[in-house]
Amino acid sequence: MPRYAIYFVPPAETEFFRFGSAVLGYDCYTGGGIKRPAILDAEPEFWDRLTAEPRRYGFHATLKAPFDLAPSCQEAQLVSALHSFAGLGHAIAALTPAVQMLSGFAAIVPAATSPAIDELATKCTTIFDAFRAPMAAQERARRVASGLNQGQIANLDRWGYPYWLPISDFT
Repeated sequence: MPRYAIYFVPPAETEFFRFGSAVLGYDCYTGGGIKRPAILDAEPEFWDRLTAEPRRYGFHATLKAPFDLAPSCQEAQLVSALHSFAGLGHAIAALTPAVQMLSGFAAIVPAATSPAIDELATKCTTIFDAFRAPMAAQERARRVASGLNQGQIANLDRWGYPYWLPISDFT
């Protein structure tokens, strides 16, 4: 069964996308490798290990974490809902990025609180949750056994993903 997720990927021609892709060494638009910045050439094996997981997905922002489609839903319904949602427009003011460790991985987050980003994250998580199938018991047990705290377990049970919360909580 396919899994679904909703990601934001900056346009390929933007400096932000080119920077993020170069750090990862991968362009998700072309599916090809990219030369990393010279400053990262000192320890290429270390950098390869550090970026192995995010390189699989490419430079992106997760708007709705990966999920299985509910049996009552069809892919075409999800795609249609996503097109409708995107068509509403969700303006986000320019922000200053900051690199921060989140649950064991490096992420680029806003350096300051952004109510517009929090609202977009909340809408994506809540609106598209209607398309998510309940989590299998063995998947839940595996996730809980990884050492989640009570808040993360509550998120896992409610949203199917342990790490959801407004981005402003990271700033």
